[in-house]
Amino acid sequence: MGGTVDALIFTRDRPAQFELLLRSIRAHAADVYGSITVQWKATSEEYIRGYAVALMHHGQALGLNWSGGPHEDERFESDVRRWLANPPGDGCELVSFLVDDDVFYRDAGGPPAWEPWSYRGGDYWYPFSVDGNVYRRGDVLRLLQGVAFKDPTELEAFGHELRHRLPFRSIPAPNRSPSLVGIPHNVVSPSSGMRSMHPDGDRARRQLNTRFLAGDRLELPPDGDYGAHENLELEWLEAAGSVRGGT
Repeated sequence: MGGTVDALIFTRDRPAQFELLLRSIRAHAADVYGSITVQWKATSEEYIRGYAVALMHHGQALGLNWSGGPHEDERFESDVRRWLANPPGDGCELVSFLVDDDVFYRDAGGPPAWEPWSYRGGDYWYPFSVDGNVYRRGDVLRLLQGVAFKDPTELEAFGHELRHRLPFRSIPAPNRSPSLVGIPHNVVSPSSGMRSMHPDGDRARRQLNTRFLAGDRLELPPDGDYGAHENLELEWLEAAGSVRGGT
């Protein structure tokens, strides 16, 4: 890892989607990040097994720092604040949040060092996001002063509510094609009001994890230009190597 951005990934009960994000970083954004920290939660032993598989395949290659724990919510805010105030390694001036249903689908390239940046398509009027925007570390620390949050949804909501604290009002549209999309296949945050493709999110997550543990891997449909969030049916790369069916 030799990039200019420290990333914090939030993931809960979605090892299959998380592994797709990690794979997409390796394919399209490995040079972006100076460090990647994963703040994770798993509510069952099956999800813990799934995360162990993802870590086995990508942990060393991406130099992942592992934070959080199987059943803990209480540490979420303190872990985020600790990561902001005490970055791993040498620390980068720039920081970014990612969630486990994000996917890079084309080469990302490094962000400019002098302005906020988004790897997503659209949503540039939404100045604070946990989906791939890049900020100066100090700006995020000032933004979050005096607020309490227990999950990524509340973190993003307070960031939007207090956006007047940021030294900018919108994210400049990038001068190259976007490279990151969020896919609301299912919802995991208790605070989230976002609509998902599968209302029975718990059942959908269990099905994804079962196939993932069996050796199948999710794939993003190729050749797309996407907005910030897209209702895309992910494909499966089966253990035998053939792509078949959707989710």
